[in-house]
Formats: sequence, structure tokens, C-alpha cells
Amino acid sequence: IVMLFFSRRAIKEEAIQKASQTLEGTIQHIDNILLSVEQTAGNFYFSMMPHMDNPDMMVTFARQLVDSSPYVTGCAIAFRDDYYKDRKYFMAYVHQLPEGGIEEEALQDGEYKEQPWFAKPMSGGEPGWQSPMTGDEPDEVPVITFCMPFPYEEGRPYAIMGLGVSISQLSYIISLAKPSPNSFCMLLDEDGSLIVHPDS
Repeated sequence: IVMLFFSRRAIKEEAIQKASQTLEGTIQHIDNILLSVEQTAGNFYFSMMPHMDNPDMMVTFARQLVDSSPYVTGCAIAFRDDYYKDRKYFMAYVHQLPEGGIEEEALQDGEYKEQPWFAKPMSGGEPGWQSPMTGDEPDEVPVITFCMPFPYEEGRPYAIMGLGVSISQLSYIISLAKPSPNSFCMLLDEDGSLIVHPDS
């Protein structure tokens, strides 16, 4: 009985330690991806500053950003009303297509103003990550978005840059984290909502 007790305790402690190490490694891997995206946004921001008066260059920068980062699946650079005198609304949008390839758009319909990735940082002015969003099309992959406001002008940001990271990338990383054969991991946002779960 004594041998059984101590053997069971040793096995349990070893299993807990292994699970903790696995989860810590997974968290570090995801943190590295998210930090890489944040740094990419900051680097491109400084490159873009001399060209902010040229809307065509915004599409070029968005394309370069998606091409240069292995984790970014889409980039939107959206401006407040009347930032450009010849157009009321403007957003440069570049994203990877599910079937492969990249699509570029310069949108002027203003619908982006209602989307959380634009509205929340535009009112709060703080960079940060937004919960997963799905596209309007059923075949679009859900993404989490890093939103970076451009510096204040007259007390508020004049543009927001949003970088999308595919949930499927994070799902793959998390699916590899198996401390034991019958275990699974989940990823939750700050509100406790599920972002990644074994049952997609």
C-alpha cells in the first residue's frame, strides 16, 4: 500500500509537470507569433508615415505587409471620414484567398466604420487584439485582429491598421499540445469566450 501510494504520487507529479511544460511551450509559441505581428505593424507604420497623403501607396504597403509576414493573412488600413479630400471614406484592404493568391481592394463605401476592429480603437485610441471575426463570405477563414491606431490628430486617431491572424494557424499549434493521449487544449479570449476548441 505504501509503495502504491508513493508510486501514484510520483506519477501524478510527473504528469502535472509534463502538462505544465507542454502548455508553457505552447503559450510561448503563440506569444511569439502575436508579438511578431505587433512588431511588424510598428515597423510598417514608420515606413508609411512619409506617404500618408497618397492613398494608392496604402494599398501597396498593405500588400507588402501581407507578403512579408508568414502569420498575417490580411491587412486593412482604414481612415476617418474626409481624411482624403477627394473621397469621404477610404480603406486599403489586402487579404489571402482561401484557394490561394492575394486580393487587393481600395474601398470607399464606409462600411468598415461599423466593424469592431475599426470602431473600438478609433474611440479608445489604444492598440490591441480584437476577438475573432468571420468574414461576410461563408468560405472566409475566421481571424483575430491586431488593431493599431495611427497617432492622434485633433484628439483622436486618424486611421486604424488592422492585421488579421488566421484562427486555423493557432488551432494547429494548440492541437499539437497534448500532455497526454486523451487530453485537449482550448484558447479563450479575455472575456472567457472560446477562440480555439477541438470541436471546430
